[in-house]
Amino acid sequence: MTCHNCSAPNLAGATHCHRCRMPGDFGQAPHQEARVVEPRVIDCHNCGGHAPAQAAHCPTCRWPLPVATQLAQAQAPALYTRHAKTA
Repeated sequence: MTCHNCSAPNLAGATHCHRCRMPGDFGQAPHQEARVVEPRVIDCHNCGGHAPAQAAHCPTCRWPLPVATQLAQAQAPALYTRHAKTA
């Protein structure tokens, strides 16, 4: 039996939830389907091999991947921000 208030499992025949003390609001736990997540794969420009999209280098030939390089440059902080013009 599962509490509909806090989703805690309880023993059969329980009158109150052991976690939230909610009286009598029990049912069966919903069956949740596991989602399949497809990993994003990109092609290497050097050897044509497949590499994960978040990889910095091709796992086959170690060539730098352009998407990872662009992401790393975009996320890197600017080196010289002390006298940066803001207007």
